[in-house]
Amino acid sequence: MRAQEDVSDGAPPRLRSFPQRASRTRADLRAPSPDWHGPCLLLTQTTVAAEVHHLPSLVRTRIIPADGRGGTLEQTSWLTPYDAETIAQAALRAGPGARLEVTVSPTVSAASFTAVNALFAWLLERGVAVTVQRGDENGSR
Repeated sequence: MRAQEDVSDGAPPRLRSFPQRASRTRADLRAPSPDWHGPCLLLTQTTVAAEVHHLPSLVRTRIIPADGRGGTLEQTSWLTPYDAETIAQAALRAGPGARLEVTVSPTVSAASFTAVNALFAWLLERGVAVTVQRGDENGSR
């Protein structure tokens, strides 16, 4: 306790008024306190399965501004997380009332189709209408 007093003696008055912490030894830290009730999450009792979104590899997108001026932006790209973010940002720059049309392959599974819907669903809250559709067998919309 004398070491703490030596330190606080030379400290400025505003720091001397802080309450001193009780010193604890390693043995104190190893022994559980009576308040301790175990870990907050018991992984042996609850298992959370990771939700995996299977995105289609190739999509065609069309962004149509609300006012119709400035033309449309059409592109075909690999749907990586980075490209999805780039597409979403371009749709936001088109302004409120803009429309994003996403066309996926006709052979895409229902899970992949749902994953694409979920990927761009947040744009609805920002005023961008989103339509996800399957393409035709011959590659046209």
